[in-house]
Amino acid sequence: MDTPLLPGFCAEAIADLLDPCPLVLVPGLFASEVANALWKYARSGHLAADEAVVLLEKALGLADRVVPDGELAQEALVSAVASAAR
Repeated sequence: MDTPLLPGFCAEAIADLLDPCPLVLVPGLFASEVANALWKYARSGHLAADEAVVLLEKALGLADRVVPDGELAQEALVSAVASAAR
Protein backbone atom coordinates (compact mmCIF):
# COMPACT_ATOMS: atom_id res chain seq x y z
CA MET A 1 0.00 0.00 0.00
CA ASP A 2 1.19 3.49 -0.79
CA THR A 3 1.45 5.43 2.48
CA PRO A 4 -1.75 7.47 2.49
CA LEU A 5 -0.72 10.13 4.96
CA LEU A 6 2.26 11.96 6.32
CA PRO A 7 5.51 10.03 6.32
CA GLY A 8 6.95 9.54 9.74
CA PHE A 9 7.18 7.27 12.70
CA CYS A 10 5.21 4.07 11.99
CA ALA A 11 3.47 5.41 8.85
CA GLU A 12 4.56 2.49 6.69
CA ALA A 13 3.76 -0.03 9.43
CA ILE A 14 0.27 1.39 9.86
CA ALA A 15 -0.33 1.32 6.10
CA ASP A 16 0.84 -2.30 6.00
CA LEU A 17 -1.57 -3.21 8.81
CA LEU A 18 -4.52 -1.61 7.03
CA ASP A 19 -3.80 -3.07 3.60
CA PRO A 20 -5.11 -6.62 4.20
CA CYS A 21 -8.07 -5.55 6.35
CA PRO A 22 -11.39 -6.45 4.76
CA LEU A 23 -13.20 -3.77 6.79
CA VAL A 24 -11.82 -0.62 8.41
CA LEU A 25 -14.03 0.95 11.06
CA VAL A 26 -13.37 4.42 12.45
CA PRO A 27 -14.99 6.28 15.34
CA GLY A 28 -17.25 9.23 14.72
CA LEU A 29 -14.53 11.67 15.80
CA PHE A 30 -12.07 10.35 13.20
CA ALA A 31 -12.60 13.15 10.67
CA SER A 32 -12.37 15.88 13.31
CA GLU A 33 -9.23 14.41 14.87
CA VAL A 34 -7.46 14.00 11.52
CA ALA A 35 -8.49 17.50 10.43
CA ASN A 36 -7.19 18.93 13.70
CA ALA A 37 -3.83 17.18 13.34
CA LEU A 38 -3.47 18.36 9.74
CA TRP A 39 -4.40 21.91 10.78
CA LYS A 40 -1.55 21.83 13.31
CA TYR A 41 0.90 20.76 10.60
CA ALA A 42 -0.37 23.54 8.33
CA ARG A 43 -0.30 26.14 11.08
CA SER A 44 3.31 25.27 11.90
CA GLY A 45 4.32 25.62 8.25
CA HIS A 46 5.07 21.93 7.71
CA LEU A 47 2.17 21.47 5.30
CA ALA A 48 0.41 23.71 2.79
CA ALA A 49 -3.35 24.20 3.19
CA ASP A 50 -4.10 22.49 -0.13
CA GLU A 51 -1.94 19.52 0.87
CA ALA A 52 -3.82 19.27 4.16
CA VAL A 53 -7.14 19.07 2.29
CA VAL A 54 -5.83 16.30 0.02
CA LEU A 55 -4.46 14.35 2.98
CA LEU A 56 -7.77 14.69 4.83
CA GLU A 57 -9.61 13.21 1.85
CA LYS A 58 -7.10 10.34 1.68
CA ALA A 59 -7.49 9.65 5.40
CA LEU A 60 -11.26 9.65 5.15
CA GLY A 61 -10.95 7.26 2.21
CA LEU A 62 -9.23 4.70 4.44
CA ALA A 63 -12.44 4.08 6.37
CA ASP A 64 -15.08 1.69 5.16
CA ARG A 65 -17.56 2.69 7.84
CA VAL A 66 -17.92 5.29 10.58
CA VAL A 67 -19.39 3.93 13.81
CA PRO A 68 -20.32 5.62 17.09
CA ASP A 69 -17.32 6.10 19.35
CA GLY A 70 -18.76 3.93 22.10
CA GLU A 71 -18.91 0.89 19.84
CA LEU A 72 -15.12 0.94 19.44
CA ALA A 73 -14.10 2.16 22.91
CA GLN A 74 -13.66 -1.22 24.59
CA GLU A 75 -11.69 -2.74 21.70
CA ALA A 76 -9.54 0.39 21.49
CA LEU A 77 -8.80 0.28 25.20
CA VAL A 78 -7.86 -3.41 25.16
CA SER A 79 -5.64 -2.88 22.13
CA ALA A 80 -3.94 0.16 23.66
CA VAL A 81 -3.25 -1.64 26.92
CA ALA A 82 -1.85 -4.66 25.07
CA SER A 83 0.45 -2.53 22.91
CA ALA A 84 1.67 -0.57 25.94
CA ALA A 85 2.62 -3.83 27.64
CA ARG A 86 4.99 -4.79 24.80
